[in-house]
Amino acid sequence: MAFSFGFGGDDIDTSLDIDALQIVQTPVAQTPKQVGLAPEYQPKLQSLESLLKASVGVRMSYSTTNSSLPRRDLFDVKHQLMLQDSLTPTEEILLGLTNEDLRVAQYEGGLKSWECTYDVVEFLSQNNIPAQTIVELGCGTGVPCLYMLQQYFQQNSQAGLNLIMADYNESVLRLVTAPNLLFAWLQTLDPETRLSILSSTSQTSNAIAEARLGEAEITEALITEFLQVLNQRSISIQFISGGWSPEFVQLLNSNLPAPVDLIIASETVYSLDTLPIFTDTLLGIFKKSPHARALVAAKQVYFGVGGGVLEFIQTLKKHPNVAYEIVYTNSGNGLGVARTIVEVRPSI
Repeated sequence: MAFSFGFGGDDIDTSLDIDALQIVQTPVAQTPKQVGLAPEYQPKLQSLESLLKASVGVRMSYSTTNSSLPRRDLFDVKHQLMLQDSLTPTEEILLGLTNEDLRVAQYEGGLKSWECTYDVVEFLSQNNIPAQTIVELGCGTGVPCLYMLQQYFQQNSQAGLNLIMADYNESVLRLVTAPNLLFAWLQTLDPETRLSILSSTSQTSNAIAEARLGEAEITEALITEFLQVLNQRSISIQFISGGWSPEFVQLLNSNLPAPVDLIIASETVYSLDTLPIFTDTLLGIFKKSPHARALVAAKQVYFGVGGGVLEFIQTLKKHPNVAYEIVYTNSGNGLGVARTIVEVRPSI
């Protein structure tokens, strides 16, 4: 089953009032409710270095419109895909050739920044939540982790920060998540330092002009500079591609540098089919990190697919070992579906 969310424009930002979620079902083969993960979606560790080096030689554009958090422009991602000699079925969806915002068991909408991800950033900015080890499930563009990374840099902290960012699609991690982290670091630098780094690491003569336009050439030198800064500031960033599953939980828990303090998930409970495995994933992380808390941001209802906050809470009620609390609500100002953040903790 394929879905198309009725959002205008290539991407959304905090200035937009989005109408109620609209689902368009296209005539593709139905996906069974319970299916095994295809080999390409088995959980797999990905390194920041390898994801960035896959784009060496690519000049990327990014913007901070209506937000201090830089994101790679969606049109720029599509331009990179258009230059490829061939596309995988998933990349055809990313490029927009199929007019879908997501396809079950193949692409989960990670190129776009959905509304609830900004609700999480707003909540984090208004509440002092100490977190050294953070897991973001279904990270997509990674906006909440971009915020936490920038905060860490701006506070000149040396305490250490561990980010573990997971998305269903390796291509999303490669095309937007990893580059966005690089841009988030660049954005914390003063303009003169940023221009100097981009000029010294670029292989083009007009790097400074490009930098002023919000462009950066991904080079080995720039990647090395970024990795060195992360190491100097005691920042660890890991990625996991693939679907939620017991294997996913095992892979994540076995590679944690420290117990998890905070789990972030935005727009991950839209489907009744995936609610149980998402909830099981949270519980699996809690077993290894019993003092963690999770912030799950979602719309009250997702028309056409049955998921939403109430359904998520009903699923949580089946598990006596967890406690939950609604900690944030956005009414949508009457122009869209209300949105909520549910905080989930292990019951101790």
